[in-house]
Amino acid sequence: MADVRPFVLLFESSSGSSWLMQMLAAHPQCCAVGFEPIDNISMAAATDHRARLHWLDTLWQPATDSETAWSRWRADLESASIFGQDDQIRQSLDGCNRGMHAYGLKARLSRLLSDDEATRQLRALVEQRRVHVMRLSRRNGVKQALAEYNRRQAGLGQFALAASGGSGAARSEVNLDHFASALRDVTRSRQLTDRVTALLRGVDAPVLDLYYEELLYNQTATMARIGRFLGVFDGDFVDRGGYRKATPDRLCAAIANYGEFCRAFVGTPHERDFDEACDTRCGQPGLWSRPLRRSYVEPSTASLRRFV
Repeated sequence: MADVRPFVLLFESSSGSSWLMQMLAAHPQCCAVGFEPIDNISMAAATDHRARLHWLDTLWQPATDSETAWSRWRADLESASIFGQDDQIRQSLDGCNRGMHAYGLKARLSRLLSDDEATRQLRALVEQRRVHVMRLSRRNGVKQALAEYNRRQAGLGQFALAASGGSGAARSEVNLDHFASALRDVTRSRQLTDRVTALLRGVDAPVLDLYYEELLYNQTATMARIGRFLGVFDGDFVDRGGYRKATPDRLCAAIANYGEFCRAFVGTPHERDFDEACDTRCGQPGLWSRPLRRSYVEPSTASLRRFV
């Protein structure tokens, strides 16, 4: 087998993982198999764990010595999938060839943590195959939860084709109770990803920490880091399809009831995620200040309970 570099992208909810995988899949040296080939399945039996691990082991050992071996490996990978994503896997593999260097997927892997033996086998597999781990997170938890909220409530994704205009979503009111549910879920997603990342750091797997904000505002340098990590030429990364952010990044530009929304977080840990005052009219951004903070009407205990 020629020199290959297996990888996995660990991700949190609404962190830009699909966008990153599209850029990886567009690289001529990366075989990025999508969508989330081992995640979309109910955990009904212990065999689910074995099936996941078997599929990962197959993916991370591509047979690249000959076209015959490659075709056999691809058939084995497709037949090993019991996760209801056959079409997505086939389409991904149609873009791959045996001359590629990096082979991987995006996955949560947290479901494997429910079984001690599966956890042990995952650690051993990652160590044995020398899997390169990328962990994608997001620094701003409120914006992350807002993206999750928009996906649930309005079916809005974070990115759209640049040809469609990008950043054209209208401001809308946010229901605080529904938002609290989205915030709890992205917080739990982050905690689970922390556990998986810590597990894999424990076997000395190479780990590259990435942030959504780096991809959004410094894409070229961030993709260069990823290229070096995966051992591929970073100049060949392409933003496939010209995707751009579909919703405003400024909270006040995205939320019609921004003042109410903002005040609900005063005095909570998420206050740091706001870079504009609650009474802003979406003018010039301004940092929080103690005198300004004291001028706010204190939110009710019931309001705070949703977000703490």
